[in-house]
Amino acid sequence: MTPIEYMAAIVAIAVIVKLLVILIKPTTWMNLVVKPVYSSPIVLMIVGLVLAAGSLWYLLEELTIIQIFAVMFFLSMVAMITSAVYSSEILAVVKKILRDKKFLKLAWLSIIIWFALAIWVLKELFI
Repeated sequence: MTPIEYMAAIVAIAVIVKLLVILIKPTTWMNLVVKPVYSSPIVLMIVGLVLAAGSLWYLLEELTIIQIFAVMFFLSMVAMITSAVYSSEILAVVKKILRDKKFLKLAWLSIIIWFALAIWVLKELFI
């Protein structure tokens, strides 16, 4: 299998395991996955950054950044469908985050990454 096939297999297996666990015993997912993963945000950010960079590197071996963003569009639409049922809760969280004076200080890395990727896509499309 190629690295991209490994990534796809990991996502498919994770989705199936997550859905089965949540359907059978939702608190297990919270206690064994969500709480431990989100208990250390700095570690989570570093691991996420390394995995994102590594996966982007492998994806760019076979795809363009435009194709990757097109897939992100699809994934965003699936996430929209998933989160629509909790729109009022999500709005409350977003309002709280945007009111936080430390938001830009805390989110600087992701903001830079998103800007860089978006500019890269637009450059590829129009220049």
